[in-house]
Amino acid sequence: MIEKQTGLTERRALVGQLIRDGYRSARPIAEALSDKYGIDAHFTTIARDMQALEADFKEIAKDTIGQERGVMVTRHENRIRVLSEMLTDPDLSIREKLATIRLLNETDGKLRTLLGLDMPSKIAHTNPEGDREYGGIPLEVKLKFLGKQEEAIEEAEVIEEPDE
Repeated sequence: MIEKQTGLTERRALVGQLIRDGYRSARPIAEALSDKYGIDAHFTTIARDMQALEADFKEIAKDTIGQERGVMVTRHENRIRVLSEMLTDPDLSIREKLATIRLLNETDGKLRTLLGLDMPSKIAHTNPEGDREYGGIPLEVKLKFLGKQEEAIEEAEVIEEPDE
């Protein structure tokens, strides 16, 4: 089992190298492995290797992005703290305080965006069961509702305003 795992690791490393060299699909990669390295692997095996490498890459990227986002949040929070402290400085002119407020609002907006607080709420494109496109209120329900409204309007008493 150790030999098989070592072979798998080496093959995936070579597949990764071939992808970096410009190969994009499993069949040409399998042919290149055979021609360049003497490794016989079916293209479906290479396709699985490519999927595994992609999953590994996404996991590493997700961790890296999370760390970078944390650093960026800390930077924005530090800027907000410093700008807030500047506003309490009695030596600043009104113009400088207004510029500081603008910078504070801009930094706060960037922090909200970074944290995902400015994202629009999700709109469902399917019905609640998720099995067909959601078109809103069915036409027959709308017509029934409009009919009831018309009946209510006809039955309503008209009250005229007195002349002054």
